[in-house]
Amino acid sequence: MESIYDIIKRNTEISDESMIINKGLYQDATFDGKSYNFNSRYYKLYQNYKTLLDRYLVEKFSLKVYDDMVSDSDLLFIPIKEDDMDYYQYMSKMGLKYFYLRNNIYIEKLSLEDIEKIINLTDEELNNPSQEIKELIERTYPIVIDYASEKGLQGISCYGPDSPRFWIDSSELVFGFIFDEVADNGLGQDEEWFQNNLKQRAFLSSLFKAMKVKSSEITDKNINVLWYNEFTISEPVLRK
Repeated sequence: MESIYDIIKRNTEISDESMIINKGLYQDATFDGKSYNFNSRYYKLYQNYKTLLDRYLVEKFSLKVYDDMVSDSDLLFIPIKEDDMDYYQYMSKMGLKYFYLRNNIYIEKLSLEDIEKIINLTDEELNNPSQEIKELIERTYPIVIDYASEKGLQGISCYGPDSPRFWIDSSELVFGFIFDEVADNGLGQDEEWFQNNLKQRAFLSSLFKAMKVKSSEITDKNINVLWYNEFTISEPVLRK
């Protein structure tokens, strides 16, 4: 079984190699394609920031409310098993069954001062962040989710297969949603299952629209919700 460090190293992306070097987040200065020699500071920073960001977003956008609506819908949604999760859902700290953050995070873009604050948090401070830390996340996450290495640059990122619906402005938040559409939900494989599946799709379409409307009342930035399945997620993180 891979360690969490190996999983992060295999899946993470960076926006600027010089930032990794200049901010002391590397083990040595050798870069080999996507296999970067990060040091323990990088991994601590990555995990702490990811935890804080996920929890912040759950609260800011009331994501647990929507997650519970799916569970309580009586439409027999089945969560994905851990072995079938891709990197983004597996690394999620949101504590949700169906929703997760699909953006990459480019933590090397944080200032040295912010890096030190995040790395030096105790477990208690991480679990109960101060107002200062919450404001740090609020202030920095628009930069951290955007791969553009220079201020003012704009681009689009692909959050799935090379299809138009997965290409999104790299500065925008992207939430993933997935459930196990082929799991045994007790309805068999005939007409009853088919009719329930139609109801699931209609329910989710309405839910995602409601999320977009509500998010527009919270932020002036566009929020995206992408529905994934076994064919559109990246490779499951727990390789068999």
